[in-house]
Amino acid sequence: MKRLIPTSFLICLTAAGLPAATPTFNKEVVRIFQQRCQGCHHPGAIGPFSLMDYESLRPYGRSIRERVVERTMPVWKPMPGIGDFLDPQVLTQEQIDTITQWADAGYPEGDPADLPKPLAFPDGWTLGQPDLVLTAKAPFTVAPGDDVYRCFSLPANLSTDQFVSAVDVRAGNRSIVHHAVVYADPKGQSLGLAGNDPAASYNCFGDAGVDASDTFLAAWAPGITPAFFARGTAMKLTAGTRLAMQLHYHPAQTGGTDQTQIGIYFTKDNVDKIVRQTFLLNTSFTIPAGNSDYPVRASTTISRTSSLHAVSLLPHMHLLGRKAQAQATYPDGSVVPMIQIDNWDFDYQAIYQFRQPVPLPGGSQFSFTEVFDNSVNNPRNPNSPPKAVSWGTSTTDEMAVVALGFTIDSEHLSPPLVSANSTVNSASYVGEVSAPGAVVTLFGTGLGSSWESASSSPLPRTLANGVHVTVNGIDAPLFYASPSQVNFQMPFEVLSSTASVTLTRSEDGARQTFQMPMKPAHPGIYTTTGDGKGPATATHSDSGALVGAASPASRGEWLVLYANGLGSVSPAVPSGAAPEGLSGTVNPVTVSVGGVDAEVYFAGLAPGFVGLYQINFRVPANAPVGPDTSLSLNVAGIGSNVATLSVR
Repeated sequence: MKRLIPTSFLICLTAAGLPAATPTFNKEVVRIFQQRCQGCHHPGAIGPFSLMDYESLRPYGRSIRERVVERTMPVWKPMPGIGDFLDPQVLTQEQIDTITQWADAGYPEGDPADLPKPLAFPDGWTLGQPDLVLTAKAPFTVAPGDDVYRCFSLPANLSTDQFVSAVDVRAGNRSIVHHAVVYADPKGQSLGLAGNDPAASYNCFGDAGVDASDTFLAAWAPGITPAFFARGTAMKLTAGTRLAMQLHYHPAQTGGTDQTQIGIYFTKDNVDKIVRQTFLLNTSFTIPAGNSDYPVRASTTISRTSSLHAVSLLPHMHLLGRKAQAQATYPDGSVVPMIQIDNWDFDYQAIYQFRQPVPLPGGSQFSFTEVFDNSVNNPRNPNSPPKAVSWGTSTTDEMAVVALGFTIDSEHLSPPLVSANSTVNSASYVGEVSAPGAVVTLFGTGLGSSWESASSSPLPRTLANGVHVTVNGIDAPLFYASPSQVNFQMPFEVLSSTASVTLTRSEDGARQTFQMPMKPAHPGIYTTTGDGKGPATATHSDSGALVGAASPASRGEWLVLYANGLGSVSPAVPSGAAPEGLSGTVNPVTVSVGGVDAEVYFAGLAPGFVGLYQINFRVPANAPVGPDTSLSLNVAGIGSNVATLSVR
């Protein structure tokens, strides 16, 4: 069979599973740990043991299995479907099954040759070696007893303004450090407050007691792992500023000595927007003794003259905390839930970065509700019997806080920065050249302030409140637009050897133009990894199932391969439109499987999809077999990326 119309595409494609060998640590399990667990479980991090190597984790095998099956590890508190956050620490059912099968088989180590390259955490730093490490001048000793809030004045020694892409706080003594908050102190007031203290420190409650800037704020509490800001955004530290690091010590019966460090990572990219922070809090509440479901609320209204985008949230409560919820209410009355945590855990707090920042138009209301359990049924209740608890600085007091990280839509620190060498074929990720009809991904900074995907065909010519691209004066159809990426279709009408591409930003009309070399075709094979490398996105023609290791292609079998940039088609299809029937490529297309030319039945636009090409071909009878047989295209003498195909 030589099916011409695909039943599904890319993420909708599935393949029937086949029996697999018993998982081993070296082959399957360590890769799951690298993806989801080692950020907290490496030497020097918060995890109680290392998951970096087999010998370190083997004594904890049974506990690992139990926590994974219970879905209590990795720790991830937000409820699914409310807020779309970066890097959610959630195992898929397939990953859970893999770990369970490995444990039930006796925790086999496997072949050392199967081990992937280990992740690197230099000196324990999760994000690698910082550009700047700051620590107190001398260790600080905390006596047993009540909580202590201590601020340390740290010189950043910056001769020029610097943009910060990430901050990592490493508690020196985790047994007594409850949390840390780091403020920018541009006036150097913290040094005066410290006086002659050998550690340049002083007692502080509530905040650091300085005129802090909202362009820099870092925090750490148990469970928080650092992360980089999105491209084109950063916090700002001004020249000459000091940092005031507030540490909350909870010494209990032990006390101890601490010398906490701050690791600062300066951005290597152009910065268009500053990430700012603000705290929404309620300090005027009292939780009655015995009440197991006591809500505390707070809200604020954003100025109607200033639209924002929320980039992160940090809910914060103490031991009585049970639930946390935050939302935005737009001027039209519509409500956007932003986060919901139904099983708050004081020991696992995090700064949650949105995958796509949430718009907060002028006049919107940002609010939260946090719920507390002050009953005898709360095992964390520090008071027995329970007593009324209000806002306070001690761990046994309570707090109701949500920190909001945001950017300002109207702020642009630079013009749009785009170029030919950052513009690539969306399938192969090969750049610096394009072809008529190709789907192009343009990376840059300062491209706008909004995020939007096209929702219908034909494609729009503007997205994200007015971002648009022209090529030789022709408006290009847009698939997607964001501050750092725009996906568009190169118009079929562009037949010149060089195209003049102009991107215009929506908010202020700023624009940038660059020249893009053009060829009759610029073929790229879509891969299941999404980066132009690895397994090709190809389906069995008879079933529509995805070809892969679990469902390999057979010699002589017809397959459907999906590609990009094959050039002009006949009959012509308007740019930005999906073909209704068959429209084949003008230039001949050849397919090579393991160096052997394949029979091609059809090559052209996939019916019903904008800019997507499909090639129906037969796997050669003498093609090499194996899970990683090479697969490539050639159109008008121009080669594609080399993908792989599983052939049996």
